[in-house]
Amino acid sequence: RQEDILGVKSRHSNMVMLQGMRGGSPGQYTNLFSTREDSPFRDVRLRRAISMMYDREAFLDTFNNVSVFNDAGLPTETFWDSHLASQAFNWIDPRKNNELGDAQKYFQVNLAEAKMLVSAAGFSGEIEYKFRNVGDTFPRHAQVMAGMIEQAGLPVRLVPLDHPQWLEHKTSGGKGFSGIYGSTANSYNDDAFLSTKYTPAGRDRVSTEPLPGVTDLIVKARGEVDVPKRNEIIRQIQVDLAKLMPDMSLSSTQPTLGFSLNWPWLKNYGIFSAAGFSVQASTARVFTEYWYDETLKN
Repeated sequence: RQEDILGVKSRHSNMVMLQGMRGGSPGQYTNLFSTREDSPFRDVRLRRAISMMYDREAFLDTFNNVSVFNDAGLPTETFWDSHLASQAFNWIDPRKNNELGDAQKYFQVNLAEAKMLVSAAGFSGEIEYKFRNVGDTFPRHAQVMAGMIEQAGLPVRLVPLDHPQWLEHKTSGGKGFSGIYGSTANSYNDDAFLSTKYTPAGRDRVSTEPLPGVTDLIVKARGEVDVPKRNEIIRQIQVDLAKLMPDMSLSSTQPTLGFSLNWPWLKNYGIFSAAGFSVQASTARVFTEYWYDETLKN
């Protein structure tokens, strides 16, 4: 884990520390909002409010020790997802430019504005937050996100799910739960990623119904053979999704260009990248790209 890197390096000075490379296919953790008929999250104002309660930079620092690395003289680049994962070719950075127009403000922390949106939506109840109770990552994500929502004055009830329950919720398109649900999404390129999230037949769908305007644009993009035109459509889709906020990305599977450690006798570790959901996605790479130098082991 990133919080362990510097401590392990200090205890084993002969280990090789490399900064990560940007690579892999689009993937992210995302929060889905309930789409039930009686769900308060059918009101876009409440979805936007939740996004403005989420401190993306603090989240990245919490899970990746960004400030600790920076203080140690090891600058760490971070990434904010839009509704397209940050690994994607046409990803629009919600932090560094204004390509999202007025909707860019929904990615910025603004508790005062969030509270006004919650009030305008007429919501005053408890939010149920369901998460996958497997391993360490999902529970920690849920706890941090719940804390941020509660700072804005909304109570949160955390509901852990076992893996079968989590999968059942995931395939429901927002119909199988109330409140917010911690999900995942991934695919192999930009338009496939958008399709898996924002079309009713998508594996990681946010809704069982087409999203007004957005779903049609995704279909158009997937049928466009002119690459610049397709890229332009994909960027417009991100602008439309920022306004609609049908889900909220929690973090990318590659939220930072962090650091890794390996023993010096494991040669080529972290040097090459290959296609996949992460830079170490293919298990075959261990045998084709790494090699063992016994002379360096003592």
